[in-house]
Amino acid sequence: SPVFESTAPGIFVIGALGELPARAEDTNPPPAATFKISGYGFLGDLRLKRIIKLLEVPKKTPEFFDANFMEDTALILKSKVREDGYLDPKIVITVFSDDKSKKGVRYFWNETEPLPRPLQGKEVRFKIRKGVLFHLDKLEFNGLTALTEKKTRSYFIETSGAVPLKQNRVYSPARLRRSVANVEQVLNRMGYQ
Repeated sequence: SPVFESTAPGIFVIGALGELPARAEDTNPPPAATFKISGYGFLGDLRLKRIIKLLEVPKKTPEFFDANFMEDTALILKSKVREDGYLDPKIVITVFSDDKSKKGVRYFWNETEPLPRPLQGKEVRFKIRKGVLFHLDKLEFNGLTALTEKKTRSYFIETSGAVPLKQNRVYSPARLRRSVANVEQVLNRMGYQ
């Protein structure tokens, strides 16, 4: 920018020829898209949101979330909830297309049907409907002589508490597989095949 001197001592006039002040919408980036998870308790929602941010959201949050993000997030949520013993959770996705929209479009997500394309959301809400909590009611071991029943049971059920709680007996296929693999590993170390 050129500088013009005036005849008065100590006064300078700075001029910007041909330049107009920038408008706010030109300099401010558009607001980032947001997502919310609910239905799994305060701490559960926070834990799941942290997992999604770690796995799915890029460092620079996009202006809109697309259908791929929504499907991937729903799949991760369903997987985590199933791991906690709710084997048939339902995920409801509500998509708000812009900031001004007060009414969102609701989708009942499942793995077999993809969300419609193209689909973009400025705000996306994931509502978890947990369903029934599955837990181990009775656990028996037949033909097990190398380990005590109490020791073997500790691989399947947390036995450290004084009172047996349902939350310590949660059933999921993944937990059962892990428990069986741990018992097999212990038996292999003892020389059993």
